[in-house]
Amino acid sequence: MRPIIFAAVLAIGIHGLLLGMEFDWHKKKNVHRPETRAITMTLAYLQPQMIQPKPVVKKSPAKSVLSPEAQKKPLISKKTLRAPVKPEKVIFEESETQEEIVTDIDVAVAVDIKKKAPVVRKAIPLYRVNPPPKYPRIARKRGYQGTVVLDVLVDQNGRVGDLRLFTSSGYSILDRKAMASVKGWLFEPGMKGDKKLDMWVRVPVRFELK
Repeated sequence: MRPIIFAAVLAIGIHGLLLGMEFDWHKKKNVHRPETRAITMTLAYLQPQMIQPKPVVKKSPAKSVLSPEAQKKPLISKKTLRAPVKPEKVIFEESETQEEIVTDIDVAVAVDIKKKAPVVRKAIPLYRVNPPPKYPRIARKRGYQGTVVLDVLVDQNGRVGDLRLFTSSGYSILDRKAMASVKGWLFEPGMKGDKKLDMWVRVPVRFELK
């Protein structure tokens, strides 16, 4: 780059010198006394400018765009397609013998449960031993009648552990007489299988005039 600039400046200077000499030559013809002229040549040095290289733009490969028709078309040829495989039918056969065995087992288990379940017997009063309640004189004179129902707790020895009035006869004198009489009664204790146990039972006591 520098030699080119230098040559250009030199060429301009030479042309200027030649023009000046030609002018002086014409002037010498008219003037007898030659005049000397000083020609000053100035060489300008131009600082070279850095030319920045243009950025190289990488061209991305053009994406191939498929038309909708091309997209719809299957890529697999018809020859490669196979007919869908039909699933094999699995047939389950019900076994009657299994059902019969199950039912037989159920029946046997039910029978065993019944055999093993203990039998519960309720406590009952011993009427042959227990004296009946006496009819109160005042109630007899006034004609009081009715039935008293008591809830009685019978212990394992057959004796009354506790008792409560469940249903009144309508007369307190009859209710009190029934509770006092039953409190001393004896009972056959309640049983669960071969084991005696405490048990609540309901005992009616009737007062009736004849």
